[in-house]
Amino acid sequence: MHYGYLTTAQQTAFLSEQRKKIRKPSFAVFISSFGDITDYAISITTDRSIESPLGRGNINIGDTSIYAHNQDGYFYSDGASNIEIGSVVEIYSGYNKLNIPIFTGYVSSVKPQGNKDAVMITCKDYMGLFASQRVSGSQGDNNTAELMLENFASSSYLTSDISDDGELDIVYDSTTFDDMPVKSAIEKICDNWFHVAYFDENGVLKCVGREYYYDSSFVFDDDNILELVQLSPTNVINKVRIEYRDGFSTVKNDVPSQDAYGIHERNLYNTLFNSILIADKTTGSTSESMDNQLEGFKFTSSADADFIDCVRVRMKQDGASGTITAKLYSDSSGPSSLLATSNSIAAGTLPESFAWIAFDFEHYAISPSTNYWLIIDKGSTIGSVYLQISAATATGLHAYYNSIWYLENNKYILHQIRSSKYAYRFADDMIYFYREPLERLRIDTLSYPQLQLFDMVTIHSDATGIYGKYIIQSISHKLLQDSHRTILILQKLR
Repeated sequence: MHYGYLTTAQQTAFLSEQRKKIRKPSFAVFISSFGDITDYAISITTDRSIESPLGRGNINIGDTSIYAHNQDGYFYSDGASNIEIGSVVEIYSGYNKLNIPIFTGYVSSVKPQGNKDAVMITCKDYMGLFASQRVSGSQGDNNTAELMLENFASSSYLTSDISDDGELDIVYDSTTFDDMPVKSAIEKICDNWFHVAYFDENGVLKCVGREYYYDSSFVFDDDNILELVQLSPTNVINKVRIEYRDGFSTVKNDVPSQDAYGIHERNLYNTLFNSILIADKTTGSTSESMDNQLEGFKFTSSADADFIDCVRVRMKQDGASGTITAKLYSDSSGPSSLLATSNSIAAGTLPESFAWIAFDFEHYAISPSTNYWLIIDKGSTIGSVYLQISAATATGLHAYYNSIWYLENNKYILHQIRSSKYAYRFADDMIYFYREPLERLRIDTLSYPQLQLFDMVTIHSDATGIYGKYIIQSISHKLLQDSHRTILILQKLR
């Protein structure tokens, strides 16, 4: 919750007015090129949300509509607006002229209504500016998400207050935002860290974790709820695949959720996630037929390796059917103990010419600078499967199984092994947040301009039997000269 610029004494008076059965609602509207236009305003509707109607990963653009008198063509005359498009708008709401901010943005259009005695002044919050502006000169080799977000704001002479949670200050390996709409770049950054960006009531750019909330201690009960409607619950996501580099993905499953609700998968592509190259061999043109069920290669993990999530191998097939998996073994003068098994791939889906084939290992922990074996298991596959290898001089880097393990020289299967702990952390956060449907409510209530997005409120409604703690996802204020309403969309706290 917030109380704008009210002093402590004024806050006490504000709350006292708010508790009265007969209230004296008030509001104030300022437009930079006109000053105070409160007396002209007939009605005002503001609407701000954490996410756009398009859903997760799409930032919302807050908007406001001001229906106002147009006496003597004050706002609109001779076929044109007298208000400069882009003028700053500030809207305040409260009681008995004790007002606090509920919207800050800019004028996006002014249109006459009816016989032109009235106008509709449409406004957007500053995220609307970011939808039209393009990224330019805001990146460097050592940029972090926090620095880029602050730069986006300051480049437009706006203020930012970015959550310092230890994640947004990690340096990116690379960024690719050039000439991209600023809003799209912010969406990619947020998708990189499971965060949400928005402009608050004062026009300040905020960025917080999607699971974040403010404990407001505010209670809704049958006395202050005008209408309470249960909405459809949130969508379930219990399998996430994130492609963090072309051809490399991390996968996260929540089996209990899949058992309870079925598999609900979300595939994402985000190359901002930093990753580690664990091992690779990418040159060679010799074709090796898999004459044994198990055949593979030895590799030494990099000094900074901590786990494996994706292995790519050069493969092709000819008339093959069945399933193929990749298996990770420890090393003891050859493959030793089986450590992990990848997903299965249908042999018939392999191309007929050599290509990189990816196998997923769900965040399997390994040790740095350690020898391992990656073995391809073609099972009972019918038909021919081929591996592309390097025939350069190599000692004991190739193995196959025929009752016992055999090592071969001068053969090395082409491979690439990577991991991204940041992509996996994001997948883990997403599944934690979406693994079960969360109840959503719509509340129509008396005016409470002090409430903010991400406020946690308590519902205690004996009339509906609904109780619990909920997070504000959307706030809409409907203001008339003699009555105010606040409409909230709430999501239950996990």
